[in-house]
Amino acid sequence: MELLGGRLNLRSLLLAGTCLLLACATRFQLKPEYRGTGETYWGSFRNNLANTGSVDKDYPPPSQLLWRFKAGGTITSAPLLRGNFVIFATTEKKLYLVDSRSGMKIKHFSLPGAVSTTPLLYGDILYFGIGRKEKLYAFNYVTGIILWESKIGEISSPPVVTGDKLLVGTTQGNFLCLDRLTGRELWKFKATAAIRSAPAVAEEQMYFGSLDGYLYCLNLERGELAWKFKTKGANHSSPVATQNAVFLGLTEGTLHSVSQGGKELWQFKTGGAIYSTACTDSIRIYFGSNDGYLYCLDQKSGKLLWKFQAGSLIHSSPILVGKWICFGSFDRNFYVLDRDKGTAVFTYQTQGILSGSPSFGEGKYYLGGDDKYLYCFK
Repeated sequence: MELLGGRLNLRSLLLAGTCLLLACATRFQLKPEYRGTGETYWGSFRNNLANTGSVDKDYPPPSQLLWRFKAGGTITSAPLLRGNFVIFATTEKKLYLVDSRSGMKIKHFSLPGAVSTTPLLYGDILYFGIGRKEKLYAFNYVTGIILWESKIGEISSPPVVTGDKLLVGTTQGNFLCLDRLTGRELWKFKATAAIRSAPAVAEEQMYFGSLDGYLYCLNLERGELAWKFKTKGANHSSPVATQNAVFLGLTEGTLHSVSQGGKELWQFKTGGAIYSTACTDSIRIYFGSNDGYLYCLDQKSGKLLWKFQAGSLIHSSPILVGKWICFGSFDRNFYVLDRDKGTAVFTYQTQGILSGSPSFGEGKYYLGGDDKYLYCFK
């Protein structure tokens, strides 16, 4: 089924009012059996507004591969989970819906270009950018209807929704706040270089990094600059906001802890570039580096508590499920570590580099790879 071309030509959309497709457009209905309870288990890159990448409930670690699904392109974004299905994007210009119980394909949607970052799932709506089209789309995946499109530039950061606000950054250095229902621009802030990071939101403030080396703090309501913190490197990872600090990793190998007022609290130097977004619990922070180590630091002091050596670079952003830290590596392995000891409790070798980030839902762990497989572990 061709979603964004041919009979579903985006130019035929009514961009005002209800923003529905014309009556002549082909429709798709997701069967009720795949909707399950309709609960979203993992809906965005880091699954919460603070970007902590954590699930605060105890589950057993994975012990086996449950299934794997072969797509037609590499999978570098985090899989999204709702009901009885997994949805993910590939480099082959497709979005897939796969049954989370069996690993069987439910549907795929063909796109006019590759999805540029991890999409956002909010209820029945998927928000995603098509890189070279310089457009952001709102798509009802249950009905197969495009609700709106907005040409705002090449999308380079995973979108985030808070209330009726949709937040997203571009390679042109623009950070935009849109009305998620209509795509109307509410405000825009200009940085001086591309924005790769997903914003972290904490109450009335939001934080994002840029390749210009700054960590920015904006007022969420109006997009006004509250402060900016200058670093010595470019930022490809996403900031993580806790009650007392904002954490950000840089390509020159340093993780910074910055107060919510914009003052540096501490910094920790690794032996390689940091592309991995950290995950946190209440007292510790965990992140990977291109030096091949997964680090665990004390949040308050920045003291190293332990480090685990993988076999190669770690671009994958770890997630924390109860007491288990999960991530992939360029050595092709999926690792699960005990957060207290830093020791591996489960390892699985795939057939390709694992640069994407895992996700979790209903006792199952998911991760896509450069070998074109989506893996499900339990």
